[in-house]
Amino acid sequence: LGAGFLALLAVRTPVVLLPCFAGGFVFLWAQLEDQRNRRSNRYHHALAGAIDIIINSWQIHPSLDGALQAVAAYGAGAGDGPEGGPLPDSVAADFAEVRAVWRSGSPLREALQRVADRRASPLFDNLAIALLVAHEQGASASEILRQQAVIARRQVNLFNTALNRQRTKRQELRDASVFPWLIVIGVGLLSRMAAAETVDTQTFFTTPLGAAVAFLAALIT
Repeated sequence: LGAGFLALLAVRTPVVLLPCFAGGFVFLWAQLEDQRNRRSNRYHHALAGAIDIIINSWQIHPSLDGALQAVAAYGAGAGDGPEGGPLPDSVAADFAEVRAVWRSGSPLREALQRVADRRASPLFDNLAIALLVAHEQGASASEILRQQAVIARRQVNLFNTALNRQRTKRQELRDASVFPWLIVIGVGLLSRMAAAETVDTQTFFTTPLGAAVAFLAALIT
């Protein structure tokens, strides 16, 4: 609606409201996607930190239960939730859930799969596979976990770079989409201030041809 009224102010023909209103949902979708990506990015950063905690715990005592407990106790979101527990939807909460499900008698693969399905994160999937292998190999799995830590950090950096490029390109598109309408508004204001009838953009856009041009411009925008 905001974009529609901006376009209406520029060309004074109501036909621009419809494409602008429809386009607003595309804009909203892009905004929500950006929010989702930022949340995913924060989670991946926290997950990379969790791998370091797992490695440190494994070096002290090669036990998967101890490693899961360490992330639940010291990972991102630990102690920030209700009654001093992990913050919901955090890395610490995920590993606390994995540990609880596993200790209840479910297979480790099933416990990890529950979180993997919810997160849909390739980073978590790779870590889950590394944890399964580490659990099978015991003390000799330190190198596997260290390799996974290196891979995770590289993936996080690549994801950061991709998101930054995407945000920059989208912002450039938004600016380029709005700027022509601001020019039309500016020309109209200058025309009225100078009382120059020869540059009356408002009169043109009230004609059938002008309305069609305005509608097409709004649709392209």
